[in-house]
Amino acid sequence: MSIALNVKIKGNGYPILCLHGHPGSAASMSVFTDHFCQRWQTLAPDLRGYGKSRYRRDFQLEEHLEDLIGLLDRQKIQQCLILGWSLGGIIALELVLRHPDRFPGLILVASAARPWGSHPPITTTDLILTGMAAILNQIKPGWRWNIDTFARRSLFQYLFSQHQAISYQYLAQDAVPAYLGTSPAA
Repeated sequence: MSIALNVKIKGNGYPILCLHGHPGSAASMSVFTDHFCQRWQTLAPDLRGYGKSRYRRDFQLEEHLEDLIGLLDRQKIQQCLILGWSLGGIIALELVLRHPDRFPGLILVASAARPWGSHPPITTTDLILTGMAAILNQIKPGWRWNIDTFARRSLFQYLFSQHQAISYQYLAQDAVPAYLGTSPAA
């Protein structure tokens, strides 16, 4: 049974359904929707268990799909493009495979059809450096000393190819709140 998702709708024109990754939220999609809404209508939902679409019980991938089709039906959208980022891309692929008539186009960002990677094992040092870099970044977003001392040696090294201050400011503004808003079920 689908739930009514919290959704941020911006702009006018042909709709683009923008699906965030894990952890994430509608707000974390602003990196795309702020630009796209100038020409198209963007719909960025908080997926089940994320952001303001709180959900306490365990759930399956199929329930994300039901929620999203329900959202489109409530908005009276018969067709739209999908932009999926990371986990959002996996969900987007499943939506397109199950409802090809509703989605004439697909944009995938940092996503994979098979969500298994060749990421090296995560060490305790990786976790400690990541925690230190994240805490300092919340206190002083984009601080070059923190980026060079902790972040480049932490798990952030796999997130950014270029360690620019603006990327770390985005982490502090949108990514950390999205992480904190992710339910245990998600």
